[in-house]
Amino acid sequence: MKFAGFDVDREVSFVFNDSTNDKFRIDVLARDRNMEIFVECKDYSDMKMDEKIMYTLTGQLDDYRKRQNKDVIGILVMTAKDDGRNQGIRENLKKHNCFLWDGAFLEHLENKIVELGNKEDFRRYVLDHLDIFEELTKKPKGEYYDFMIKYSVYTIRLDEYVGKLFDIMNIIDELNEKLPKSVSIINHTYQAEKNKNQVICYNLTLDFSLKLTMEQIEKLAKSKRKFGDRIRRRKSGEIAYRSFRESIYDILAGTYGISFNPKKNGKYHNIEFMGSRVK
Repeated sequence: MKFAGFDVDREVSFVFNDSTNDKFRIDVLARDRNMEIFVECKDYSDMKMDEKIMYTLTGQLDDYRKRQNKDVIGILVMTAKDDGRNQGIRENLKKHNCFLWDGAFLEHLENKIVELGNKEDFRRYVLDHLDIFEELTKKPKGEYYDFMIKYSVYTIRLDEYVGKLFDIMNIIDELNEKLPKSVSIINHTYQAEKNKNQVICYNLTLDFSLKLTMEQIEKLAKSKRKFGDRIRRRKSGEIAYRSFRESIYDILAGTYGISFNPKKNGKYHNIEFMGSRVK
């Protein structure tokens, strides 16, 4: 959280009931002028999180939020690597603007610090995983904002590819045909997946760019605004970014040669969101 640009304190106490002066202690508090992030850490060897811990955290934060006018986010961290048994807890936490991070995701974040190498990109990556979109800085009228997102996908098995000889550029060409004029693929890389030294498929990583002026952002947001956006007072930039991210996901899901099956588990059938930034 420090590397992501937050001021961080450990073992911080808060009053959550003014009438009784009851307090709760949070393990890590990360904050800046726009938000507070409460992190509850559990050194668990058991892979199943105790529901009592979840209810305690969400209850305290829900009460604390009533007296705040800034974003308050909760993170419940467990050292054990989740094997899928905490899916119900994970979904319940999200309803209270809280998130479950397990040991595997902590290792992933440590690797991301090295991979990305700078605080700005790492901060955006962390905020993406907390469903937070920071308000856009003001630019002179007519200047462009560049929304960039990264996705990772796998191709279908080469022996399942029919119609023509397999070529990564066939997939790139089809994507380019489907993309709106304002969106472009600014970078792509791929790596072979092998079994007994034989290539079975490829892992393809794609960077997409959407350039819009503030006037265009507001127009897009107006057409994509949902009922919940009014309740949560989401700004135009956040709505435009969400629309961009969802539209690219849908395009990838419908492109021949990309392996996608939401009914199957495993990395080879997923479309993985890898992060974003706004320039």
